[in-house]
Amino acid sequence: MLITKRPAPNEGHSLKTLVRILLAAIAGALSAVTLELTARLLWPSYYSRYPLEGYVGAMAEGLVDPGIYMSAMGFRHAWIAYFLCGAVIALLDRRRALLLAALFAFGSVAVHSAFAAAAPDFMDSNLAPLTPLFMAFYSVPPLAAGVVVGLLAGWARSLVGHLRR
Repeated sequence: MLITKRPAPNEGHSLKTLVRILLAAIAGALSAVTLELTARLLWPSYYSRYPLEGYVGAMAEGLVDPGIYMSAMGFRHAWIAYFLCGAVIALLDRRRALLLAALFAFGSVAVHSAFAAAAPDFMDSNLAPLTPLFMAFYSVPPLAAGVVVGLLAGWARSLVGHLRR
């Protein structure tokens, strides 16, 4: 039996791994930009018809700024998108799924917070410093659920592969 030296935990981090990690944060930011821009472009024709509870009067008067989390349908679309992104992350790289999902969430929360901070009603609000917390509360649960489902699907796929042998 040949005994080989196991690499230290810090060894083995290649450029490919670092690029993959960076791409996860960039993908999170791009997904958030896509969701926010879609909500702003489709606001008058689609998203404004589905107001959040408590915003009905303000939305009817045009006082609510467009954003993906300012509409009930926008919430649904964002949650579906983040769930699917989490599942894809987990299916693509099961070993680093949690790290990649965390960086993806960081990128998306940063962009959503920037969009929310640019809104005029948040400029004078006392809640403005809590905006990243709100955006994380909105974005991270569906992403985490998607990662769990993706990991379970990958585990089931590998189990079926082992049973067929």
